[in-house]
Amino acid sequence: MTSGQPVGIRPAVVATRPLTATQRALWTSQRLDPDAPLANMGDRFRIDGPLDPDQLIAAFAQVVAVSPALRTVIDADADGSPVARILARAPRTTELIDLPLDDLDDWSARRISTPIDATTCVYDSALLRHGDDRWTWRLDIHHVATDAAT
Repeated sequence: MTSGQPVGIRPAVVATRPLTATQRALWTSQRLDPDAPLANMGDRFRIDGPLDPDQLIAAFAQVVAVSPALRTVIDADADGSPVARILARAPRTTELIDLPLDDLDDWSARRISTPIDATTCVYDSALLRHGDDRWTWRLDIHHVATDAAT
C-alpha cells in the first residue's frame, strides 16, 4: 500500500501576471490584518418592480465572463510572491437570498464587515428577495480588482 499527498483541484487559469505596485500594497495591507474589511468596496441597489432573478444572475455572470478583473484571484508563485491569476471561469455565482426588508441594514452591515477572500474570488454578489417585486442587489468588490487593476 502506498500513501500519497492529498490532491488539490484548482480552477483552470488562462493567464498569470505580477501584481501592480498598488495591488501589492493593497495585498500586503490585507495580509497584515486579514480580519479587517478595509479592501471591501460594497454597494447595494434597490429594485422595486417585477424582476426575473435568473436573468439578473445570468447578466452578472456574463459581465464576469468577459471581465478578467472579476475572474482574477490572488495566489502565490513558486517563491511565495503574490501573483494575479485570471481564471477561465467565474469563481462564484450570485447568491439568491430571501430576506425581509426590515433586516436589510443589519444583514448588509454583517456582510460588508466580512473581508473578501481574494484568493478564491474578488467579488461577493447577492440578490436579496424581500417579497413580491421588492429586491436588493448587493455587490462587493475587493480593492485589488477595482482601484488597482482597472
